[in-house]
Amino acid sequence: MKIWIYFFTFLSIQANAQSNIDEIHLKLKKIAHMPYICVGWFEMGKFGCGDSLFWQVVTQKDTVILDLIALLDDTTLSQVYFPNYGGLMTVADIAKITLGEIIQPLPEPDNFTKIEKMNGSQWMANIHWLQINHGNRVAYKNSIQSWYIKNNPNLFWNLSDNFMCGDIVGKHPNKGHFELKKL
Repeated sequence: MKIWIYFFTFLSIQANAQSNIDEIHLKLKKIAHMPYICVGWFEMGKFGCGDSLFWQVVTQKDTVILDLIALLDDTTLSQVYFPNYGGLMTVADIAKITLGEIIQPLPEPDNFTKIEKMNGSQWMANIHWLQINHGNRVAYKNSIQSWYIKNNPNLFWNLSDNFMCGDIVGKHPNKGHFELKKL
């Protein structure tokens, strides 16, 4: 009898986890615009400040970190047109930026593998590296997952209004971010 109780408990937990990741996936896919240049003071949903759906996911803080990591290799196209990402962004691109608002600084692909700068820009080289080969996305996802598992005990909440994406000034909806303790 105990085995059946454990089995159904496990199935229930798995169904809940899948439901949450499906909900996050749907929100990221439906985002219409990412934070870029927010004119004036930050306001959720204001043009240039980012879609409200983006910030709804960001404000879930640590409860969505593992779901966002799981989506780092998802090449489903979103509705976001972003020239610096070569056109339409993928769910994986948005998941990475979302994680970067929750964990600052989020390790970039060049933290795990040698990636040469493109036209003097490491940021553009990292984006290009992720986009040229799906295996690179999978490798980055696995690296971030390992990094998070290893460093999670050393992450602390830092009260802050620092935004990582876009040129944004104002009160951050999270009122902070996770940061790695300096050891």
